[in-house]
Amino acid sequence: MVDDFQVEYYDSNTKRFVPKQDWMKKATEDDADYWEKETELSKVKQQTFKVNLDIAKRRFNQTGGLFIIQFILKKDYFDLDLLRLSLLSFKLVLYSADKNEILLHLRCSAG
Repeated sequence: MVDDFQVEYYDSNTKRFVPKQDWMKKATEDDADYWEKETELSKVKQQTFKVNLDIAKRRFNQTGGLFIIQFILKKDYFDLDLLRLSLLSFKLVLYSADKNEILLHLRCSAG
């Protein structure tokens, strides 16, 4: 997301990483392999995510039902000088929709 606009998207059904904005297509014209590289990276991330989800479900004794996993990434700049180091905040919520409860809530920060 850039300024509340989705700029790219990985479709797990077609297994393709695609641009969602015309300006993003133009910005990547110089790198002919950009979308293919992002597609391959996303396929690996998808498989890793499935494995990690299975591990989390086993650890919390949640073998069935509907689960919602939410990742929130937020980038804040401390100063107007964008050359300085920024803070990347990461928040993970594992939610059991069937039981209407939060199973895991993590917040991590790295400078």
